[in-house]
This record gives sequence, structure tokens and C-alpha cells, in this order.
Amino acid sequence: MRASDRVDLVLANSFASTPGRSSRRPLLVVSRRPSRLFLQSRSDPGRVDQIAIEPGPNDDCSTRVERMTAQELVLSCVGEKWATYENRKFVYDIGRKALVSYFSYPPY
Repeated sequence: MRASDRVDLVLANSFASTPGRSSRRPLLVVSRRPSRLFLQSRSDPGRVDQIAIEPGPNDDCSTRVERMTAQELVLSCVGEKWATYENRKFVYDIGRKALVSYFSYPPY
């Protein structure tokens, strides 16, 4: 995602599957493997700044990107047999290249 004129925001997960035809959002199977959030320079793609690395909530989780903006990322998680887990929200400052806040909350 384009975060500014100079950097892109990149979310990387360990195991990714292609989204279904009816899905508009990517579906990511992450289990306990960490989700990684980076800033990547547009002029020098080899330059990457780490913002956050957080493990998934459990061993069997399908994670969706609910919202991704230049200020925040919200991930939701659905487990086997439709078990729901807390949403995870990352709030970051692109200018400082830092995570400002991270918290979990129950889905609505």
C-alpha cells in the first residue's frame, strides 16, 4: 500500500493463500507465525524499515485485513468451525517509522 510519496507499507505473513473469487479482501492463513509490518522505500526497494512483528493469535487462524491505511492496520481472525478471536489493531507513525500503539479487542 502506498503510505506516502516516498514509502510503501508492506504486510508480510508466513502462509498466504489466494483469495476466493467472491472475496475482495486477501485471506491469509497465519497460525502462530508472525505478521510483519514494514515500510519499503519507493526509490530504493532494498531499503526496508521494520515497524512491527506480532505472532498470530493461535495455531489455526484465517486472518483478514479489515482496514489498512497510512495510520493503522486492523486484522481480524476466524478459527476452525467459525470460532472468532479478537481483532488486532496496529497504529503507526510513518514519519517516525515506528509503531505507536498495538492492542486487541473483541469483534463487533
